[in-house]
Amino acid sequence: MEYSSVPVKNGDELVGSVVVFHDITERKKTEEALKENEEMLGKITSSALSAIIMLSSETGEISFWNQSAEKIFGWKSQEVMGKKLHKLIIPEQYRDRHWEGLKHFSQTGEGTLIGKATEITALNHDGEEFPVELNLSAVKLQDKWHAIGLITDITDRKRAEREIQQAKEAAEVATQAKSDFLANMSHEIRTPMNAVIGLSDLCLRTDLSPKQNDYLVKIYASANSLLGIINDILDFSKIEAGKLDMESIPFELDKVLNNLATIISVKTEEKGLELLFFRHADVPLNLRGDPLRLGQILTNLANNAVKFTDTGEIIVSISLNECSQKKCTLEFRVKDSGIGMTQEQQSRLFKSFSQADTSTTRKYGGTGLGLAISKQLVELMGGTIWVESEPEKGSTFAFTAEFSRSKHQHRMPLVPSPDLRGMHVLVIDDNENARIILTDYLEQFSFNVAQACSGEEALDLMKASEESFGLVLLDYMMPGLNGIETARKIHEIYSGSDIKMVLVSSLNQSEYENDPGFELLDNYLSKPTNPSLLFDVIMEAFGRLDHIAKKSKKHAEGADVKRLLAIRGARILLVEDNKINQQVATELLEQAGFYVDVANNGQEALNMIEQTSYDCLLMDVQMPVMDGYTATAKIREMKKYSDLPVLAMTANALAEDKEQALEAGMNDHLTKPINPEHLFEALVKWIKTEGREFDTPPPPSHVPDYVGETGLPDSLPGIDIEAGIKKVGGNTVLYWKLLQDFSIDHQEDIPAIHKAIELQDFATAQRIAHTLKGVGATIGANDLQRTAEHLESALKDKSTDAIHQAMPSFEQAMILVISGLDRHTKREQKDDIQKAAVDPADILPMLEQLHNLLDEMDPDAEKIANQIHHQIGSLKNM
Repeated sequence: MEYSSVPVKNGDELVGSVVVFHDITERKKTEEALKENEEMLGKITSSALSAIIMLSSETGEISFWNQSAEKIFGWKSQEVMGKKLHKLIIPEQYRDRHWEGLKHFSQTGEGTLIGKATEITALNHDGEEFPVELNLSAVKLQDKWHAIGLITDITDRKRAEREIQQAKEAAEVATQAKSDFLANMSHEIRTPMNAVIGLSDLCLRTDLSPKQNDYLVKIYASANSLLGIINDILDFSKIEAGKLDMESIPFELDKVLNNLATIISVKTEEKGLELLFFRHADVPLNLRGDPLRLGQILTNLANNAVKFTDTGEIIVSISLNECSQKKCTLEFRVKDSGIGMTQEQQSRLFKSFSQADTSTTRKYGGTGLGLAISKQLVELMGGTIWVESEPEKGSTFAFTAEFSRSKHQHRMPLVPSPDLRGMHVLVIDDNENARIILTDYLEQFSFNVAQACSGEEALDLMKASEESFGLVLLDYMMPGLNGIETARKIHEIYSGSDIKMVLVSSLNQSEYENDPGFELLDNYLSKPTNPSLLFDVIMEAFGRLDHIAKKSKKHAEGADVKRLLAIRGARILLVEDNKINQQVATELLEQAGFYVDVANNGQEALNMIEQTSYDCLLMDVQMPVMDGYTATAKIREMKKYSDLPVLAMTANALAEDKEQALEAGMNDHLTKPINPEHLFEALVKWIKTEGREFDTPPPPSHVPDYVGETGLPDSLPGIDIEAGIKKVGGNTVLYWKLLQDFSIDHQEDIPAIHKAIELQDFATAQRIAHTLKGVGATIGANDLQRTAEHLESALKDKSTDAIHQAMPSFEQAMILVISGLDRHTKREQKDDIQKAAVDPADILPMLEQLHNLLDEMDPDAEKIANQIHHQIGSLKNM
């Protein structure tokens, strides 16, 4: 028996006691049974980190309690022995369920928790609940079932799991925020890029002077390079997610090199470096692969080479490793004469955000991301990348890449006419590698080549030579006599001969075209060059390549016209709310021979397709009134339009944006800025030609004359006019029209926003602010753009305090712009009224011209009408 005694008192007097007896026979039997293995059990339980508890199934009393149980639950062994377990460590809300399960276990030795790990809530000595993991086993002693529990405190584990879950959720939020940021930045940057690339492309399709053509070609190429950088940002995210797709399209290798030269030559000129390209003769010119990615890799490597080279040269060379009828592997090498690297520094390359050492970042800048992206792109192209370098001896970054052989031949082989084959050519250049490269190219053309390292040496060589030279290539920058001075000497000595002279230089023509003797040159060639360009320049010097005289015309001609012949005359509906994008796309399509109508939003598009039959819709996705997704969904609901091609045209360039467009029922996805080649390919793909003939193509419209009289003042309050004109490609007529439209269309925007906020219609208020943000950026109203952006953000969050803070500065910027435009417009109208009457005879020729243009539906009619209006003034004067 086990007993306890409690004294009974009457005041301070002890009058008796209460003695409680408890039969502990069963417990003693269990203890005796355990004593048989007491030593072994003691060793096991004393070192165990988990609590080990045994209790009788009949009574629920504790018969074993190890040291870890004391630490976990806070009860000493002597305090719990013989006590009911569920009253000590089971929270009250679970005790009934525990007791029911124990009774079932005492009868059968079975239970739902037997033989498995289960997480439950336990109670400690201080009454605090905490999580534990219970492993329950059944053992039979003296023909009675006993339960042995192995209990582990999992408080730390559960805390870690919560932290991991929170970190996971935070990572998912961050990933979504990153995706949203990339999508938004892509859209915001691509919108103005559309104007830069599109208007440059349109200008290149007109007659230009050589200097204008040179400037525009470089603007066009640089804008596309910037677009490539934007794509790189998105690509890095895709690479991390393993979702980067490589293109496989036909391309010409020399065009990739030309783009590289345009991008890199500016930097090499600034540092006085020589930039040279060398393509081996056996390298195929026409390939199939991803030219954008190839150019991206070469640009990264060449930029690095320029960054770490102060004097000397950068040489980009291409050789053939392996080749079959269908595939070939090329090796690209970018060699510099810069600072070089140690083996230890080389080992740290090609890793994200890593450079040779910390001093590199301090001195040269950069994130160290370019080589990591290049490595992954090279591997996606089936190649490898490596570096060869020694300190102070320069570096060579090399990589291989696999391409398919293209079936498309974009030009004839580089073979001169029979009378020029075998011609003697003299190369004059103080750079040995430049001489070697030019000599190799010229020998590929069948020419016999001699070399000189200076103007003086060239003159001596020409005097001593028994052969007469038909062509001389002269480098401009040389010690002693420069290229033009050497040309003058050659002309003086051989004035009666017909020696053709071509100047070779990395400088822009404007740098030397005023030098005395420039007029003696037959042509000039930019460094770095390639065989195709060198061949064209030589043939042009000899009058054998007339078609390159108008390079701007060549830009607009070629394969595009042939591919578009089958669908010219088709009618296209352009659904776009941005006026600049409307102009670029309309002129591009009209020049290609299409009829184009414009809808400003999805609702207008729905109305217009009911009135006119269209062959294709080009659909922007972000528009007021009705967006492109909604409009397309409504179009697809109508059976008669189930086959109408709808092509998304958007600045949103992420993969999910394309998926969203396709899910909405669109047939294809074109990314802004619009690439004309991609646009025309999509039109050829989706416009059906079976069983029908298209209308006669309209006469091509022309790029508006950007030089002309407008009402544009020298200054306007709240508007950076110069910046605004740049945003529209220099078209002052269009810019003034946008300002006038703005002053008319947005007079009521402030009260409209106030009313929407009052009605809690934050979506409408946000849309108006968003529109003003975009339009403000377009017209050069920088403060309006900034304040409208802040207001848009506050409206998006529906934060009353933030809205009240943002409204005053927004209203001030808006009123400043509108009032300034109003004052100037009224002044212009007053000036018109005061204009003197003109002789009708002076107007009749212009009216006749206007009549003819209207008959031909020529868009230039608008320009003539404006000129007439400007000359005669207001109708009140008639």
